[in-house]
Amino acid sequence: MVQGKLTGIDTKVLWDTGSQVSIVPTNRLMQHCPHHHIRPVYELLKGAELDLQGANDLEIPYDGWTEMEFVLGSPSSECLPIFVSC
Repeated sequence: MVQGKLTGIDTKVLWDTGSQVSIVPTNRLMQHCPHHHIRPVYELLKGAELDLQGANDLEIPYDGWTEMEFVLGSPSSECLPIFVSC
């Protein structure tokens, strides 16, 4: 776990450098960032389907995605697409 900021909120994050996606639980998003809307994945993937799986090949259910500002260890930030899990 490392210290970071999601949309200006200090938080500890699991920074998995081998992962291809970033995920935040729906309840955490609604609690801390209720102004972020969960958007349908087809917007991000231009109509393609997404089969989200963990390293153990288990399916990861998701509600959609949102864009969040993320800061990790520096004053500069990145806006990343973050998948919102059920």
